[in-house]
Amino acid sequence: MDCITKAAEAGYTENVALPLFLNTLLGTLFVSVLLFILYRGWRVKGSADRKSWKDIPRFNRNQWLTLAAILVMVVCVVVFKTDIGLTCFLLACILVALKVADIREGVQSIPWNTILLITGIGVLMNVVITAGGIELLARGLASIMIPRTAPALIALASGVMSWFSSTSGVVMPTMIPTVPAILSNLGPGAASIPPMLMVSALTVGSSCAGISPASTGGGLIMASLAGDLKDHNIPLDHNKLFIKLFLTSIFSVMMAVLFAFIGGYNFTPYG
Repeated sequence: MDCITKAAEAGYTENVALPLFLNTLLGTLFVSVLLFILYRGWRVKGSADRKSWKDIPRFNRNQWLTLAAILVMVVCVVVFKTDIGLTCFLLACILVALKVADIREGVQSIPWNTILLITGIGVLMNVVITAGGIELLARGLASIMIPRTAPALIALASGVMSWFSSTSGVVMPTMIPTVPAILSNLGPGAASIPPMLMVSALTVGSSCAGISPASTGGGLIMASLAGDLKDHNIPLDHNKLFIKLFLTSIFSVMMAVLFAFIGGYNFTPYG
């Protein structure tokens, strides 16, 4: 579920989309600029063997069919409101039946470790929610918060959770429902905190943690990079890549927390 849907389920239905979009845009831009500076992105050079447009081969039959399937998926989800998971599964089966790709190679290339990690964490989170963990988490966070630090702390909490689980599949559905309870437990000062400030802060915090190798984004990065380097017979140090991704994720979350703290002073349009 997306964060707007979860915010609506938490009781926030007015003035949600625009501030959430602006704050997420500003937050990710803030973190991206700092990461660009940290890694000295201006020193990165393009590939020496870059091809021109004339050297790129035209789409073949399988590529055109795959592109058509993606367009059909977008139309079905956006226009007809079909379930994106079932729609993709159906289209994938059709592509396999049309022999667009080798099903055996496709299954072998799936990062099963990442998928099992995400589904396992999802089951665990459902157990926690059923056992009343949301209320306990909300009271625990509220006990260490004051109105000025509440956005930064909820960004930190959601970022830490996203280091080890899916951002959109686990963290957002778990954390957004805690916002009303947290605000109600903060006392009179909570009236000065716009609810969208809290929702935006946890969205940015959890999203910036998504490149953690124990989360969805980082796991897919490792799997994709490993496959690409294997095709070119280039060795990959998985431990070094794991550490680098995790440290980058930690830095990103800390910067998201800083951004949320600045937002608590009405520096950003969280309203």
